[in-house]
This record gives sequence, structure tokens and C-alpha cells, in this order.
Amino acid sequence: MFHISSSRPLSGHPVIGQLEAELAELRAKLQTELQSKTEDHPDVRDLQDEIQELEYALQAGRRILASREVMTEVIPLRYLSPYQVAPLLMDIRGLRRATGTSGGKLVVSGTEQAIDEAMRIISLLDDESALPKLVRLKLEVRITGSGGTEKPITRTLSTEGVGAAGQVISLAVSMMPGTSSLNALITPTIGPDRTITLTGNGSFQECMLDRVINQSFQVAVPVAPGEPKTVTSGSVTWDSCKVDFEVQVTATIEEGRLAVPPKPPSLNVGDLPGHAPPTAVPPAAPAQPPPASPQPPGTDDPEPEPPAQ
Repeated sequence: MFHISSSRPLSGHPVIGQLEAELAELRAKLQTELQSKTEDHPDVRDLQDEIQELEYALQAGRRILASREVMTEVIPLRYLSPYQVAPLLMDIRGLRRATGTSGGKLVVSGTEQAIDEAMRIISLLDDESALPKLVRLKLEVRITGSGGTEKPITRTLSTEGVGAAGQVISLAVSMMPGTSSLNALITPTIGPDRTITLTGNGSFQECMLDRVINQSFQVAVPVAPGEPKTVTSGSVTWDSCKVDFEVQVTATIEEGRLAVPPKPPSLNVGDLPGHAPPTAVPPAAPAQPPPASPQPPGTDDPEPEPPAQ
């Protein structure tokens, strides 16, 4: 029975070298025996059994060494950011290190089995489906004012924008600066059933019946793709005037995906397990001039004395 305990590389290990030499010798001996004996001959069968036993021992030895040897592999990523992948690999047994590089590559160190497992996980995650889907948002506000002898007036403001699911989409339109505008910051997320949940906030402004209407609103609604959804509605009244408003949003999932994977701004190599983030050094305070000596109340600065004669 062979026992191997070492962290040296597979090639050149003394035990592995000894087994390989013995195996080559037995195989040569077997070829010699087969020149004069049949495969059923007891001597040939004994040699075949020895060769088989030695092959098993050699394979076992190689597995043991491979499980203990620390290797380093640089893995290029196509869609995912290395800063997203590295934390997902740290539970792999035998993995010592996983860090990202600015070039979109992942550097992993560990045993051969650990690196193989890391590469298997990465192959499952790092495909086009890892890129966020694109969502198109259309935001619209409809404002109707009525009062006095004037006929009802209706105005509509709308704006569209496209962005990645899970990221903030900025929507803005201004027809007359200072009097007519619509703005919002909305984050869409897509559920397993393709329902789109929208969260965010916005505001609109419109001059109606000689008065500027300003309204803020919150967005927190699930929507079905392509179906308009009312975010908020209400009215403003004064004297004999009334202004009704309704804000609607429509979300659709685009066919494409975000071309470049976003890099999480708050995650860097220092955030990964086993890596301490750099210590922030506060900036030095600017030098302050020394305080002036206080003068007694009611006294002026003394006149300079004339030079001595």
C-alpha cells in the first residue's frame, strides 16, 4: 500500500516517479513473456494483475497530490463582473482565493478540484442570461382644468426611457421651462412571471388657469408588460376652479439585453472574503492662522511707538 503526503507538484514527485518506473518495467516484462507464452499462462496473468494493481495505486497517488497542490488560474469572464462572481465561489472546499481584476478577469487559487468546481459554476452563470434585461418605460400625466366661464382645458405631458432591469431609469420632459415639466426616477425589476415591479418617485408642474400646479408622487406598483397603470391621481381646487390630474406608467420588456455588465459601484476586491479594505486616510485639515490677541473692551489698537533717538 502506497502513502503519499506532500504538497509538491505532481511532476517529479519521488513516489509517483517510482510507481511510473515500476509500471514501465512490468509492462516491458509482460511483452517479453507474451512472446513465448499465451495470455492464459499463469505467469502472464500474474503480471497483468500486478500491472492493474500498480495502475490503481498510481491513479490514487495522483488524485491525492492533485487534491493538495495549490494552483492559480486566470479565468476571463464574458458577461458577469468578477466582483459579482468572486463571493459566490468562496464556499467551495479547497478554494483559497478569488479576486477580480480591472480587465474583467477572475483570479482563483486552490486545489485542482476546487478550481474545476469554480470553472463549472462560472460556466453555468457566465452566459448571456446573466446580463440584465432592458425595460422601456413611458410616463404620462394628464391634467384637466375647469372653472368660471372658461371651457375645460386638457394638457398631456409624456416621456420615455430605456434602461436595465434593477437600475434606475431617469425620465424627464420640459415643454416650457419653469411652467410645464415631468420628471421621475424609477427602478424596474422583473419577476419570474414577467411582472414588472416599479419603485421610485417623481413630480410634475403645469400652469393651469393662471396658477402653477406642482405635485410630487411616489411609484410603487406592479405592472403587466404593455398595460398602462395609474400611479397616482387627484385634484386641486381653489375658488371656483378645479384641476384634475392622473399619472400613468407603461412598462415593456425589450428583446435585447444590456451590452456591458454593470460593475457594482460599492463592491471591490477589499469587500471579498479574506481581503481587508484599504483604510481611508482623512484629509489633513487646512492650516489656520493663529488667533489675534484680544484687546480689552473699549480700547483701540495701540499706536506704534516712535523709534528711539
